[in-house]
Amino acid sequence: MLTANLLDKNLKKRVNKQKIKTLVAKIFGTITFYFFLICLTLVASSFYFKNNFIELNQKKQEVAQNNHQLFDDINRIDREMNKIVDFQENQINWSEKILDLSSIVPADIMIKQLQISKKDLTFRITGMAKNRDSFLVFKKDLEDLNFSPKVISPLSNITSKENLTFNLSGHIQKENEK
Repeated sequence: MLTANLLDKNLKKRVNKQKIKTLVAKIFGTITFYFFLICLTLVASSFYFKNNFIELNQKKQEVAQNNHQLFDDINRIDREMNKIVDFQENQINWSEKILDLSSIVPADIMIKQLQISKKDLTFRITGMAKNRDSFLVFKKDLEDLNFSPKVISPLSNITSKENLTFNLSGHIQKENEK
């Protein structure tokens, strides 16, 4: 294809400058358009997020206020449960221990005195046995009962064969010490 250029050099320069100006103007216009579009989107997003942030903070405060009472209740119940657990751990079921003790006493043994000290968790049993064998059976049954880890019996308890007076003592074993 053959092109004839009939324009003089000055006019040609002006036309080229005009094309460049038009191209720059279009590029600048496009950039400006997208810049304003992005700015508008950011402003709208900022407004939207600001409103949602305010609502979110309000809901967060409402939940915190509602849950504050719930957390206080949970903490109160937890403290009460800990008190109950402490109380139960420090208690001995005396009636069960005395019933167990009474169930192992043979007919020919008479307990005259049973002393129990809650403070030091000790016991002392004073009584009479018709014979030494009955006493030894009672002492062995008492040791097997887990009432006390060790039953202390003085030698004077077994010096007589019949109608002997005895004293037993020991440390009471708690349920959680077994």
